Amino acid sequence: MSASEHIAVVGTAALAEAVADTAHRQAGRVVAGTVAPGETLPDGTGLVISVAAPAQRLGIVEQAVAAGLPIVTLPLPSGGERAEQALRGGRVTQVSLLRGFAALETLRREVAGGALGRRYSLFAAYRVRQGSPDVFDEVGVPLLHYAMGVLGEAPATAQVTRAGLFGGQDDAWFAILRCADGTVATVEFAASLPRSAPADLQLLVEANGSDAVLRAEPTRQAVSVAGADGSVRERGWWTDPAREFTLTALEAAGSPNPARELDWLRFVDRVRQAGVGGQPVGATA
Repeated sequence: MSASEHIAVVGTAALAEAVADTAHRQAGRVVAGTVAPGETLPDGTGLVISVAAPAQRLGIVEQAVAAGLPIVTLPLPSGGERAEQALRGGRVTQVSLLRGFAALETLRREVAGGALGRRYSLFAAYRVRQGSPDVFDEVGVPLLHYAMGVLGEAPATAQVTRAGLFGGQDDAWFAILRCADGTVATVEFAASLPRSAPADLQLLVEANGSDAVLRAEPTRQAVSVAGADGSVRERGWWTDPAREFTLTALEAAGSPNPARELDWLRFVDRVRQAGVGGQPVGATA
């Protein structure tokens, strides 16, 4: 097995262990090691997969690039000169964790294959429990990156409203994005689910076109538990996205696209700017 098939997974949460396990058991790759952000990459590493927290991702990207290694990372939450410099060399591929949900990845592939005909609109919503911190970075970044992937381009303009609706600062964001061909995308992300909700998160994506309407709602499944005392509890249930994310990440590593990666940095910065300033902006200006 060549060194290029030896993988280092960077991260500290259960996701990192799940990614390493899938890479070994499902994809047949040698896992050189799972390390925490800031630790030295294992000897023999040929590819890095980073599932670190948003604030740690750029440092890991720079570490991999400095070592001459390709890296697949969860999306960087912001741009700037350091981030752009790291991405220009063509060794970095960003993949949203939401692509680990089979229904969402199927929708993305169907849109890319032309199933919509002439496309009209995209709606995407991602909601987590009230009180969840860092809503833009933890919830908005993966959803915006996924939406950009469905659209196949960075939208031309963004109009964004942010609000504190459920007791948190900026815990709800609403974006209207317009593409050059007139497609309108509405993207909502918020820490809005009550503590009594059966699942920790809700995802809904709908794409509309002249030939089809595609709808994916991967977190709609739940298990109801009826107790002898008459109580009923519901628990969300769906397949762990780590497996499909890992396989998608390994596939994406073979086709880096620096222009697309740089477009993401400029897009996410402009969406954040539009939310802070309250004025529409060019999404990739």
